[in-house]
Amino acid sequence: MLIAAAVCPCPPLLVPEVAAGAAGELDELRAACLDAVGVLAAARPERLIVVGHAERDGRGPH
Repeated sequence: MLIAAAVCPCPPLLVPEVAAGAAGELDELRAACLDAVGVLAAARPERLIVVGHAERDGRGPH
């Protein structure tokens, strides 16, 4: 059963070094995404699924 969800944009918007030209303009967005994921994690779910870019083997950098 789905209890909660958050939709956040993928990089390059969330990586200041990649979105250097708009880094300052996106600070609020980054903070909102961090807060959203923090709220999900604070609920201490049995399973927290994060969908995003991954390498061919299915692993990402985190």
